[in-house]
Amino acid sequence: MTDPLERRGRDAADAVRAQAGGMDPDRGLDAVMRRGRRPRSTVVAAVVVLALALGLPAVAMLRDTGPTQLEFADEPSTPTPTPTPEPAEADEALQPEDDTEEATAPADADETPEAPETVEPEDPEEGSDADEAAEDAASGPAPIAGFGTETISGEFPPGDTVAFLTDVRVGGHDDFDRIVLEFEDDGTSAYEVGYVDPPIRTAGKGEDVDVDGEAFLEIRLFSATGVDFDRGDPYELTYQGPDRVAGATTVATEAVQTGDFEATLSWVVGLDTEAPFAVEVLEGPLRLVVDIQTP
Repeated sequence: MTDPLERRGRDAADAVRAQAGGMDPDRGLDAVMRRGRRPRSTVVAAVVVLALALGLPAVAMLRDTGPTQLEFADEPSTPTPTPTPEPAEADEALQPEDDTEEATAPADADETPEAPETVEPEDPEEGSDADEAAEDAASGPAPIAGFGTETISGEFPPGDTVAFLTDVRVGGHDDFDRIVLEFEDDGTSAYEVGYVDPPIRTAGKGEDVDVDGEAFLEIRLFSATGVDFDRGDPYELTYQGPDRVAGATTVATEAVQTGDFEATLSWVVGLDTEAPFAVEVLEGPLRLVVDIQTP
């Protein structure tokens, strides 16, 4: 004997199937949903009646008709709009933090910047070491005043040591020839410059020295040398140039070293003729300058 409740369920299912066009009641409503059509009102009413009549068994039979299945393919879902920030908040979000000081306002375009002040180079003082050094070059230095043929003597400025010779130069200029003996700046010496008669001999050994010329001007320095026995092992030559020095001259032929003995240094200048000369001590670097007048 059929259970009355079961029979009532089959009758309700047949009614649903008849309304759904003969489809299975469990699939009919789902198929209608997939086709994008809303279910007929009679079908919905039959389902509701069936649910009320059967209770929980009918609810299980309608499990495929839950809320998630009521969305239709032909009706796109509407996205939830993103709230737009208020203008003030947007401006604050885009405004970077700036802890720096405000930039100085640019100068007016009409304002012309002042031109930098031009500083004229100062001319070196007359008689300065720079001028004296330039006179040793072959660019036309002025001759020493006071030419004569008498012996001239004098002293170097006081220094801490003997005068150590470093260089010897011979050159010709307008109206005079020049001989330069250069020393280290801290040296001191006495000097004597004058004509001597041949034969010319070396200091100490007294050997004859051949010097080209008809007249001979000797330059002798006391407390001066080209060798430092306190430097090096066993000593150091502060002057490493030749013993004979010549140049493009008019009267002078050559300068020859004739002695470096017991801190006495001597050089002899050969001349074509005995001519007036002048002597001067220059500093920066320390130099003994001898000018010989030319015809």
